[in-house]
Amino acid sequence: MGSGIDIQANVTGHNELALAFKNIAKALGNDAAVIREVIKPPAKIIVKTMRAAAKPMGKDFVVYRTPKKKKGMRAPNNMGKIYATIKSGTLARSIGIFQTRISRKWPSVYIGPRYKKGVWLNPEKGGWFMNMVQYGTPYVKPNPFIMKGFIAGKSAAKSLLLKLMKKKVKKIVTKAGKNKMVLQ
Repeated sequence: MGSGIDIQANVTGHNELALAFKNIAKALGNDAAVIREVIKPPAKIIVKTMRAAAKPMGKDFVVYRTPKKKKGMRAPNNMGKIYATIKSGTLARSIGIFQTRISRKWPSVYIGPRYKKGVWLNPEKGGWFMNMVQYGTPYVKPNPFIMKGFIAGKSAAKSLLLKLMKKKVKKIVTKAGKNKMVLQ
């Protein structure tokens, strides 16, 4: 969720202000509370709209994996083995909020289909086929659900993010400034 946040302050004492911003940066750091209190609530709005945009296809479908006889040869026709049976709505259920090793270094989260860990590793439950739905195949019309969902929930998520961030910064500034500094 890349949205810019503007914080305005009236400068009365340069040294006090510099110290206050240093304390804010230190307090916000890589804090799990920032993710829990500020980032996840707006992310849930995006998840909801993205799930609605990834509407079920209406029927189940089967994914085949055909082993080749020799490397470099085409797989023989009519000899495919069923890899997974994907039920309608699987992609929408797999959309959620998650973190990776890199995103844990910053207070950030990812939103999208999950398919790499836990129950989502199961090919019949995970959203590993999202690119086939997003961009289409010769047999499936593309449904760019990621952008549709993001655009649908962007304004509500942005206003909630700004409100929660202002509340968190105000709380930190008040605590760090020992009630000497107040944000309006």
